[in-house]
Amino acid sequence: MGERFIYMLRHGHFDRDEQSKKKGHLTSLGEKQASYAIKRLKEIKFDIAHVSTAIRTQQTAKIVLKGVKPKAIKNSRLLVEGLPCFPLAKAKKIKVDGKKISKDTKRAASAFEKFFIPYKPKGTRNELIVGHGNMIRYYMMRALGVDPKKWTKLDILQCSLSIIEISEDGSMKLISFNEVGHIPMSKRTFI
Repeated sequence: MGERFIYMLRHGHFDRDEQSKKKGHLTSLGEKQASYAIKRLKEIKFDIAHVSTAIRTQQTAKIVLKGVKPKAIKNSRLLVEGLPCFPLAKAKKIKVDGKKISKDTKRAASAFEKFFIPYKPKGTRNELIVGHGNMIRYYMMRALGVDPKKWTKLDILQCSLSIIEISEDGSMKLISFNEVGHIPMSKRTFI
């Protein structure tokens, strides 16, 4: 019987200043958070790491993968941050186009269908996804069989770890969500 474990690591703290040349890049705090994640992940033998193509996830992965050596690394645009299934009333308040939400929802669904699949051979397959908070929360809802729109009811810390187990029959089980025991309290952030 085969099992697939999907370990989802959210990127570290990043520069959100619209005027900054470093907008979207990890801050020194984000780099530190990523280094703490190594301690949590280094004992797991990963078959592959899937990494969002966004700069903050690429930088997080670069740090983490120094200590965590998967057999393969693949970048994926499917994993880039978005607003999947975002309530249109909220979207209007923050001035987000409904077409963008529709595209993000389709992309998030495609990512889920690609990565969250059973592992048919005997044994265990461990996969790491270095991604984004909104998308990880969306994947959680889908894995649990909950209305995907409910992802907005969760929050998730930066460089937190969430784990889903997928059985050979496709059933999914939440192992952990928003795990941050590897990050000291003074270094934890939400944004």
